[in-house]
Amino acid sequence: GSDSSVPATLSPAAGTDLTGDCWYLTSRSTNWVYISLFVNGDATLGWDPDPATPGGIAFATGRIPRCTSEPNPAVDPAAEVWAYVMAYIHPPPDPDLNPPVGAGVTGLETFVAVPIPADHDASLSAGGVSLDVQIRVDGVVVNWGDSNIETYPASASALSGFPDGIARHTYETKDQTGYPVDVSYDWTARWRVPGGAWEVLGVPNTTTSVVYPVAEIVSVLGG
Repeated sequence: GSDSSVPATLSPAAGTDLTGDCWYLTSRSTNWVYISLFVNGDATLGWDPDPATPGGIAFATGRIPRCTSEPNPAVDPAAEVWAYVMAYIHPPPDPDLNPPVGAGVTGLETFVAVPIPADHDASLSAGGVSLDVQIRVDGVVVNWGDSNIETYPASASALSGFPDGIARHTYETKDQTGYPVDVSYDWTARWRVPGGAWEVLGVPNTTTSVVYPVAEIVSVLGG
């Protein structure tokens, strides 16, 4: 019945009860901070990624009432965005090598063709907050397996493969057991409250590995 009777430091949190979006006090630490408190008990809360450093509010709830029944904690919007982005970027590249696997030769250019996923824009609703999400392939990284690593622009023409693509490499030394060729999408993902500043997510590359044997052509004199 009274906050003063609770012998603990209480933090605000956003949630939902039987009437919808609301806010409440909890003894656990949260990333929610007060932006505004109103005489009728309503509040506007902000999500601060680092509450120890003032001024870092990433987004706000809007004016919401205080919960009047047992609340369910609001979804962490940052976690919701992370889950959405990781589900989207799961498929790895599907590279096509020319000459194909088993036909690589020293001194002859090897090309790699890689399809580029379309740019993706989405709107999410998480924790009562609307969020914009953008997901892009920023580049394609090819580790040719012989200490040569190149990053190519994420464009259909650059990664078109033989004969005009720019993702190409010439092996100087044979390796019939196969060079480990890794082809990776370098993803860029970011999110924001509509109209706010973008927050970048450090998402991992997705990689496909191919064992690529390289033979050597040896000229011999006929008898």
